[in-house]
Amino acid sequence: MKSNYSNETRYLNLEYKGPRDYAHGSDIFNVVNRELKAIADPKGWIKSIVFRKFATNDCYLQLSPESKPPPEKLAATLIVQLSDSTLEAVVVESERPITRHYEFDEEKILSICLIDQSSIKQKQRSGFSEIEEVIAMTKGLHSKLFPLQSGKWVFSELHLLQDFSSNSLSYCVELKQSLGGRMTVSEIIEDGVKIGQIKFIVAHI
Repeated sequence: MKSNYSNETRYLNLEYKGPRDYAHGSDIFNVVNRELKAIADPKGWIKSIVFRKFATNDCYLQLSPESKPPPEKLAATLIVQLSDSTLEAVVVESERPITRHYEFDEEKILSICLIDQSSIKQKQRSGFSEIEEVIAMTKGLHSKLFPLQSGKWVFSELHLLQDFSSNSLSYCVELKQSLGGRMTVSEIIEDGVKIGQIKFIVAHI
């Protein structure tokens, strides 16, 4: 049976974050989250997102796709939670170029964090979105624990037990597993409660 949202498509109109020349995972997450609430369910949220490639062009969101996009165009796969059901979705890279950059001060997030042997904790929120803070914190923790001679640590997957709270006071990211120094699994803790996992990998881009 087809979903009410089968093949519903929205362009994301992405911009490059800072000096990057690819669409950042936090921007894809935030725009998809906004579009999901607009076209499907105001209470909808992203349960999981798995990135498949670095997209250098603009992307579009497709809910309940009836067919899989070509592998070379598939930027991310998602599971989204609605009030009464879950849906599959994909983010597909288009031929439309991204033409704009915007400033992003990652150090502002890290400057109010404390890092110990296996975790990074906020003293307070920094004013950025939840996912931007969690990604920046995870990256900062990895840079401290696992400095690289080549490549860079990048956000690859997110799996949530519940939606991020817009009223949260602080986040903590705790490293739980390192796989060969090339992939990690960390827990996300929001106001003392575990809400999901974030995965990072080493990429050469």
